[in-house]
Amino acid sequence: MTDAQRGGAAPAGEQATAGPAAESEADQIRRLMNALLSMLSHDLRTPLSAISGWLFLLESDKLDAAARKRALGKIKSNIDDQVQLIDDVLLLSRCKTGHLKLDLTPVSAMIPLSAALETTRPSAKTGHVELHGPVGEDLQINADSQRLHRVFELLLVRAVKNTPSGGSVKTEVHGRDGVVEISISDNGRGISAAALPFLLNPLARSEDGAGRAHGLDKGLLLAHALVEAHHGKLRIASAGEGMGASVTIELPASRAGRCA
Repeated sequence: MTDAQRGGAAPAGEQATAGPAAESEADQIRRLMNALLSMLSHDLRTPLSAISGWLFLLESDKLDAAARKRALGKIKSNIDDQVQLIDDVLLLSRCKTGHLKLDLTPVSAMIPLSAALETTRPSAKTGHVELHGPVGEDLQINADSQRLHRVFELLLVRAVKNTPSGGSVKTEVHGRDGVVEISISDNGRGISAAALPFLLNPLARSEDGAGRAHGLDKGLLLAHALVEAHHGKLRIASAGEGMGASVTIELPASRAGRCA
């Protein structure tokens, strides 16, 4: 099973392994932000088109009470999707530029993970995907619960999306050597060995300087950035296409250790 390699700029005084096309950290951030803005402009069109369509129907004054209620619900849902999309891109930008402030307090890793499972259950139920857990140890970490909840939510939504009807997603929490490990694994479509190294660094270049175009997974990039802001690590593993995938988050354990 191959772990995805974490991206990032080379330390000062060292050359990144990108030959003559090596970039500074600022250049990498600039390219990432440009790619995110391009993605944002594209992704916003879908909810805007839906909102426009439903407004047209409302203006036609041909809908009965039930249809009008459904139209208003669809408009609100698409507006919520737009707001979340913009908030996530802005949050990722703050992470990458070092402007994110976290409210770190001792908290059980089970609390934000369980909350994220509950918010994900409706979409999992719609897709006929079973959510299991969390199982394991009730361990404390120093974390910003709100931000960590968003991390787990993003990863769970991604796992559910990549798992076919009848599949399952499981969550576990374990501790080792002063580290708390939270894993989210699925039995879905898996990830090819070629794509794994670029999931957390989609703008990476090969040794000959050629660019890679594996696409931006905004949710995964934001989860990765938020985990790093917590001084943690995020790893992705898969045995290959059709073999499922797992994401493991490592966070420093709180001195309080196990919760009572």
